[in-house]
Amino acid sequence: MDDQRTERPGRRSMIGHKYQLVFQLPEECPLESLDIEDDIADALRNSPDKEAHPHFLDGNALGGGTIEFFIFTDNPRLTFETCKPLLESAGLLTMLIAAHRRWIEDDYDEFVVIWPDGYTGNLRV
Repeated sequence: MDDQRTERPGRRSMIGHKYQLVFQLPEECPLESLDIEDDIADALRNSPDKEAHPHFLDGNALGGGTIEFFIFTDNPRLTFETCKPLLESAGLLTMLIAAHRRWIEDDYDEFVVIWPDGYTGNLRV
C-alpha cells in the first residue's frame, strides 16, 4: 500500500465523545485495502458519516510502517470488544495494538494500551 498518512490523530471530536480509540496494525498485515474500515463501521452499527452514534469511526492513516483506524467513543473497551470478532476473522488480532486516550481540556492524555494484554511498548501515532 502507498504511504497515505493523514493528519487525523490529533483531531478532537466535536460531538462529545470522551476517548479516541486507535487500532494500529503493521503495514505488512494481510489487508489488501483499507476497505475494512467499512466493516468496522458496520460492526459498530454506524455509518462513517454519522458522528452522533456512541462509536464514531473517524478514518484511517497509512504510512510510516503502520496503518491506524481512529474511533471516537465513550467506552473504548466495549468498542474494542465489539470489533474483536471482525478483527480476529480477518486475521488481524494477533498483530493489532489497540489503545485509547482521553480528551482532557485542550489536548489528549497519554495512550493506554488495552490489546494485547501485557503490552509494554509505546504506541506512536
